[in-house]
Amino acid sequence: MERVIPERSASVYTVKKYDTLSGIARQQTGSADYAAIWAQNRDIIGDNPNAITPGMVLTIPGSETSQEEENW
Repeated sequence: MERVIPERSASVYTVKKYDTLSGIARQQTGSADYAAIWAQNRDIIGDNPNAITPGMVLTIPGSETSQEEENW
């Protein structure tokens, strides 16, 4: 049996005081790996991922999913 998993769409997150990219990543994706969030928002954040400031509106990319086969 084949199961199709729909792709998640991107969401937005407004940076709050004391936020970090790894903290936002953990909260929004379940993993502290912030690389995808930084890459998606590099034009807003710039070259330093530690330079986020309250009020920045970041796009949180959805997880890439595809079809997977399951045998029942």
